[in-house]
Amino acid sequence: MDQQAPPPPLIPIDHLTLHLGLVQKFHAHCAATGRVGLPAIPSLIDEYMALIDNLLTGACRRWAAGTRDQQRATLQKTLDQAFELSPRSMIILDWSTSKDELNISSQVQTLAANYDHWIDGRGAAPFGTHADARVWLLAEELTGGKRDCRVLDIGAGTGRNAIALARFGYPTDAVELSPRFAEQIRATAAALNLTNITVFDGDVFATVDLRDDYKLIVASEVVTDFRSAAQLHALFELAAKRLLPGGLLVFSAFLARDGYTPTPVARELAQHFMCGFFTADEIAAAAAGLPLELIADDSVYDYEKAHLPADAWPPTKWFESWTAGRDAFPGERDASPIELRWLVYQRAY
Repeated sequence: MDQQAPPPPLIPIDHLTLHLGLVQKFHAHCAATGRVGLPAIPSLIDEYMALIDNLLTGACRRWAAGTRDQQRATLQKTLDQAFELSPRSMIILDWSTSKDELNISSQVQTLAANYDHWIDGRGAAPFGTHADARVWLLAEELTGGKRDCRVLDIGAGTGRNAIALARFGYPTDAVELSPRFAEQIRATAAALNLTNITVFDGDVFATVDLRDDYKLIVASEVVTDFRSAAQLHALFELAAKRLLPGGLLVFSAFLARDGYTPTPVARELAQHFMCGFFTADEIAAAAAGLPLELIADDSVYDYEKAHLPADAWPPTKWFESWTAGRDAFPGERDASPIELRWLVYQRAY
């Protein structure tokens, strides 16, 4: 009788090791993609890197394999370039585990494009419908109610100041960077049969047809988009050139409170959230050497609340929070290190 072959020897089976191997195989064939959009704030490079580490370590082998320094350099360069083009730029992080890569790109939104989109997102009156009380009362005081002085409205928006002034007889020139805002001013003026208002499209500093006989120059919610003291100096130079002696420049600007020393992160984030600010010393330096004297400095929040009609307060849903600088600095109003102020300068000679 043939002998039956002996059974193969038993191989010890490590069930845990086998299971872990199967799980590893499972993860190796899982695919994931993701996209994150972040404000382009160059001084926060360490925050970007920490976020990327949390997102990608263990997900992308290439990231874990040692390209962190290279990605940091790429990210810093992209951040710097995007922020230089516009403080409202965004950084886009796209990654894929199947391709095992991270792509870094930017989306740049110009100031004009940003405000063009406001009409779509915030309606036809994104800044409110009533003229600024400070602007209106200053014009009335300047003329004694005669309303015979010529006004220049810089960054006129949808025309809430320019249209109001023109309706009550003030000859008004309005300069607006956003094409859609400028067209809205023209349409409103035409509907009201206003012939004493002229609208200029574009950057006021590049507008060659401005007059030199203005008694009042207005820049409401404009300096908050300035990025440098050089732009502020250019505004003062324009006022010194275009105002008649005794004429007034009024503008709103975020000022740092006494005792606060701004950091690069604070300045960059504030510019991103449209509340760029200056220190009192920076403003004084920008006006130095020009025939302009500061004659009034008031809280925008306090002044407008005290002088606007009750049914016009607040001008917008975001006005109270924004004027306190809380778009960039969260917390209570009194805790914010910046505040929106009305500054009035008079041309001395």
